[in-house]
Amino acid sequence: MKKLNFGCGIKIKEGFVNVDLQKHKGVDKSFDFNKFPYPLKADSFELILVDNVLEHLEDPEKVIEELHRIAKNGCLIQIRVPYCKSILSFNDITHKHHFNRRAIEQIVRGHDSYSYEKKNKFELIKNELRPTRYGKMLPKFLRKYANYLFNEIHDMIEVELKVIK
Repeated sequence: MKKLNFGCGIKIKEGFVNVDLQKHKGVDKSFDFNKFPYPLKADSFELILVDNVLEHLEDPEKVIEELHRIAKNGCLIQIRVPYCKSILSFNDITHKHHFNRRAIEQIVRGHDSYSYEKKNKFELIKNELRPTRYGKMLPKFLRKYANYLFNEIHDMIEVELKVIK
């Protein structure tokens, strides 16, 4: 199984092709993630990890389209981004985008019900908020409502997509 660690930074993963913006120890390939197409072969990967990367890039929609191109049919793409109501989203000046679950759905499925172009490219398997340690103190059914009133109930959005070709 060919696996890609997209935007690995210093989190080098054994058994993965590790790519990053900067070349450093353990990075297999470095290139500008804001320039398309990527220097990666189409239909190559069966698993793609994107951990805290999309928020730093100019056009997350275009990045997702490019990941679709380099993924094999059935590939799982696992994405983690800071949740927009978390300090993790705003405490880094290099973040260009802030995400909620609806924004993820728009990136994956298109902006409205009339957007057919993206509808059949992915199956959205998971689009969940990860609770903070404070959020975990609340019963799950209360977190949703507390989230409307307070920040720091959730800190990350965990997404899993299945590529359809």
